Amino acid sequence: MQIDLAWTDNSSNETSFKVEQSPDGITSWVQIGTTATNVATYSHTTLDPATQYCYRVRASNNIGDSAYSNTSCATTPGEPNNGLYLGTSNAYVDLANPSALGLQTFTIETWFKRTAAGATSYTGEGGVVAVPLVSKGMAETETIATDVNYFLGIGNIVGNSTNVLVADFEECTVGQAGCPAGGTSGLNHPIIGVTPIAADGVWHHAAVTYDGKIWKLYLDGSLETTLDLGATRYPQFGSAQRAALGTSLNSTNLPGTSGTYGPGYFVGNLDETRIWNHARTQADIQGTINSPITSPQTGLVARWGLNETTGTSVSSSAGTSVLGTISGAGFNWGAGAPAVVNHTPVFNSGTPADLATGVSTPPILSVNVSDVDLDNLTVKFYGRPKASDFTIVAIPDPQMYAASYPLIYNAQMQWIVDNKTTSNIVYAMSLGDNVNTSTIPLEWTRATTAFDILTAGGVPYGIEAGNHDGAPAGTAEFNTQFASRKHHKPPMAGAMALATMIITIHCSKLAG
Repeated sequence: MQIDLAWTDNSSNETSFKVEQSPDGITSWVQIGTTATNVATYSHTTLDPATQYCYRVRASNNIGDSAYSNTSCATTPGEPNNGLYLGTSNAYVDLANPSALGLQTFTIETWFKRTAAGATSYTGEGGVVAVPLVSKGMAETETIATDVNYFLGIGNIVGNSTNVLVADFEECTVGQAGCPAGGTSGLNHPIIGVTPIAADGVWHHAAVTYDGKIWKLYLDGSLETTLDLGATRYPQFGSAQRAALGTSLNSTNLPGTSGTYGPGYFVGNLDETRIWNHARTQADIQGTINSPITSPQTGLVARWGLNETTGTSVSSSAGTSVLGTISGAGFNWGAGAPAVVNHTPVFNSGTPADLATGVSTPPILSVNVSDVDLDNLTVKFYGRPKASDFTIVAIPDPQMYAASYPLIYNAQMQWIVDNKTTSNIVYAMSLGDNVNTSTIPLEWTRATTAFDILTAGGVPYGIEAGNHDGAPAGTAEFNTQFASRKHHKPPMAGAMALATMIITIHCSKLAG
């Protein structure tokens, strides 16, 4: 990842610009580069994901330096979750032979999805015949330069075709500097798993650890097998054979053969491959099995997130620098192991716009979405027909009608009934003060007579008690008059589009 910087050149006599970086914009400033005269841009490369970087710039010449510019900070995006499909045409990743990968103790981890049987490699007499996942070496002559440092794959011991996880190494040479006494030069020490792994396109996690004496093999975080060699025995850490993903390379730096075996190739996908210089515990492995490692870790010597999307270069991250190159054909970059991380797809644009109304029919549907994990996306559109406009009638304070003008009270209610269909009146609601004096029975008779017109006309209504109705403490008569009526309102149902509230002669629109 990289961050591109640009600034305004306000000086006329600089010979360079000095670019400094800090993790927080306050402390630990470090000069990371310079640019030439009149060059007001700089690219800071090989950055960690999901990390903040802060910058400042100053001009410089032979007299000295200017004041600093303002400080500007940016945070790199999190890593996508991609993976590498090696295909069926013998593609693999060549990791070369850096000193960081020559190990006496180690942990090797990778996610893998097996989609076809693949082809097997051989690790030597007494070793394994297996489809290689991660390796550094294969069977050749018994020398320091050509013995196997480590091998993790799918297969079994010679003569047994069970497809289980296996690992192997050949012992370092007796008398070699750093090689324990009492061993046997070039002796193979294989460890064999127990759970068959079919070529069924299912993601699995493989891990193997070796602490100098004890092997442990894990599948999906569960311990498969333990093998105690009984004494300290180091693998051939001085091997010149190159490390690889998806194959095993011989001293000519190519996938090799040994007798009737090889060259070996894995067919399927790899993701989040890691090599450590010590034996991790099961808790350590389980603790990071479902998460990408994006920052430096103690003992992590190589981490290939395999999150590229194009090209043949494979970068090493999390503070490591063991780069790889894809060889062969038929490979492609695609979705990574779902258990590692799965980011939320991004909706960029589409038509109709989300929550749009008044869309012409038939609508033209389009969408622009993206997914950093390269997963296949399913897009669904949801819509509904526009419902009819409707009207809600509000009846504010009709108390004087109950007191002196009962005919107007009735006429108002009858108008609601008469216009129920043409105005699509779906509800009427009293806002209170339905009578003027709550202790006068005649007013209650007039009020209930008026509201019964709504009931007879099939208009549902709600009624509120106001202070003239005796609220809040003296609502006994209100309850007596309207208790039974409130249970006989027709229900409201269906979609609502646009409502009109009528308050005497004032109208306002409600979104429904």
